[in-house]
Amino acid sequence: MPIRLPLCLLICLLICLGAARLLASDHSPIDRPFVHGLFSDHMVLQREAACPVWGWTTPGASVTVSVAGATAGATAGADGAWQARLGPLTAGGPHTLTVAGPQRVEFTDVLVGDVWLCSGQSNMEMGIRGATQWWNELGGEREPDGVRLAYVPRRSAADPAATVPAPWRSARGGVADERSNHGGFSAVGFVFGRHLHRETGVPIGLIQAAWGATAIQSWSSPASLARQPDPPPADILAAFAGRHEAAWRKLDPAWESTRDWPTAAAGPEWQPIALPQAWPQSAGKAFAGVAWFRCELALPAGWQGRELQLDLGTIRGSDNAWCNGTFLGAEGNDGQGRQGPRHYRIPAGSCRDGRALIVVRVLGDGFQGGAPALRAAGEAPLPLTAWTCRTSTPMGGISGRPPEIRDLPAGCYQAIIRPLAPFAIKGAIWYQGEGNVGDAQHYRRRLTDLVADWRALFGVGDFPFLIVQLAGFGPRPSQPGDSGWARVREAQAQVAQTVPGCALAVAIDRGEIYDIHPGDKQDVGRRLALAALAGTYGKAVASAGPAFTGLEREGAALRLRFAHAAGLKSLGGGPTGFAIAGADRAFVWAQARIDGETVVVSAPAVADPVAVRYGWADHPLCNLYNRDDLPAVPFRSDDW
Repeated sequence: MPIRLPLCLLICLLICLGAARLLASDHSPIDRPFVHGLFSDHMVLQREAACPVWGWTTPGASVTVSVAGATAGATAGADGAWQARLGPLTAGGPHTLTVAGPQRVEFTDVLVGDVWLCSGQSNMEMGIRGATQWWNELGGEREPDGVRLAYVPRRSAADPAATVPAPWRSARGGVADERSNHGGFSAVGFVFGRHLHRETGVPIGLIQAAWGATAIQSWSSPASLARQPDPPPADILAAFAGRHEAAWRKLDPAWESTRDWPTAAAGPEWQPIALPQAWPQSAGKAFAGVAWFRCELALPAGWQGRELQLDLGTIRGSDNAWCNGTFLGAEGNDGQGRQGPRHYRIPAGSCRDGRALIVVRVLGDGFQGGAPALRAAGEAPLPLTAWTCRTSTPMGGISGRPPEIRDLPAGCYQAIIRPLAPFAIKGAIWYQGEGNVGDAQHYRRRLTDLVADWRALFGVGDFPFLIVQLAGFGPRPSQPGDSGWARVREAQAQVAQTVPGCALAVAIDRGEIYDIHPGDKQDVGRRLALAALAGTYGKAVASAGPAFTGLEREGAALRLRFAHAAGLKSLGGGPTGFAIAGADRAFVWAQARIDGETVVVSAPAVADPVAVRYGWADHPLCNLYNRDDLPAVPFRSDDW
């Protein structure tokens, strides 16, 4: 049903659609580099493919790219963008990648191999150090130099970004550092890549592009959202805009008295302040809470109406920025108060009268370093020095946390995934779904569309897309019942079965009762690697556990048949996790026994069984495996 919104929320929608430019420096011409930020020393180029190398320079300029004896040229278009395609290249290295034109850049220690994109939410993002059961076994000089890692910072944007800062490094020397928000490079991704490298001997490049607690809608393209029948994309964006507004109202009870500050004239309450400075002083003490900062200035001649960039230096916490009342964006609003430099794009036309009123609202530890400035393409930075400050709600009066900008529909796609293309990749691994447990009925369609859109974006064909099926989480069920977690797992399995080039890594047996982030990432990464070795590299390895194919009625029992069932067994006693029901749809726990490559289930309370479920719970106790110790895929035979 369409979402009905009052006028104030519709206005907020227009703000989000027309002006929200989260981390917008990435898609400003001011910061478009000669070579895209994904190219660096220690990188991996995709073998046996035409490898795009691209960037921005003077319109009409010629650029030449060379590596490993291959050379390609390009001419920059009217917008300065250029792209050359190298190859196909043969696995090996190290090589030097040279880019020559108006500038000359050399990238050394470049390998040619297979590049995999590692994406999803927190269980993909969780680093080696977070996997406390075993991270001490990894890292250092023992790790192969043939595994290279690139970490894409977490960010969200309403508009497509052009580039991302993602320098590469070798796994040799350590992967358990603090470069990511979960203790180093993705544990799942790293184990996957290391296993592939050991089994194939081919250099492996891993690009981590993940963000905890994100829903699949954030990783979906605007085109994908437009294809969704329920809800329409406009309503999704409107709902987000309304939640953004409502969250700040809750966060800052003084909102009604401050909402006009981005455009209001300064009064005596605004006190001069020199930035960077963490907090203003109030009654002789450092104020803690929500504070507002403003700087009004006349622009230099020739800057009127142009696209500008606002640099605020490093802010620790959450902030929102405006210029002449236009909302520029927000940073740090991910529940963790990210520390880092802030760059915002000021759209062309925002300062037609030659004046700029910059207003910034901060919650956190304030401005930590770096001199604020305005920039225009081809001009020297303009320092911003005449700042004033006014305090709002003290910390003791604040409730909740900042709005979660990561949930902007298509936001992660626009700011993280899209700017990686058209980098040549081998495939992708995906660990996400916890953020859509409450929306399981739409997950199959959304994941199917995401796979199609990503494949179209990168332009390397129907590349392998390997899906981690959600691990168990929460207490064990006392009685059979329905489960949003089980329905997301079902959708993941259906996509793996029906979309060519997709495969499933089952993790149902690796969950934990009290932690949604299970520490065992080794088995998950290894199972993903087995799926790739079998389906992508053509290796004769077992990669799939028992998968339900059908049933037969035998009196008061049901005989269940499976694929990949050689050596069918149960670990730790008889088979568990089965439930059956009659026509009344009332499921009860079933007794189960293994008979060759089948399982026979029954229950005294169900004389005429018609349906069976296995592992159908948030965190089921299930123990069915094949001889290769790969777990059975949870399933249901009904569609109730």
